[in-house]
Amino acid sequence: MATVTTADNASWAEEVIIKPVGADEPEIWADNGFANIEGELFYYDSVEKDSNSKVYKLKRCARNLGGTQTKFNLSGSEVRGF
Repeated sequence: MATVTTADNASWAEEVIIKPVGADEPEIWADNGFANIEGELFYYDSVEKDSNSKVYKLKRCARNLGGTQTKFNLSGSEVRGF
């Protein structure tokens, strides 16, 4: 599953704002799990959902799990969950 960020993301940010799936599409994000943004592995502990009950924010992120240094990510950066 993949999406993109919808806002710039500072390297120390504990939240990642993402483009949610469409209102009529099945949800692709779990309530917590691991994801990758531009090669950086991170864990998100919870999510925030929009008015359509679709995930648009990954919260309480623990970053730099895979040893790749955190970095600033521009809006439109690819985010992949697994």
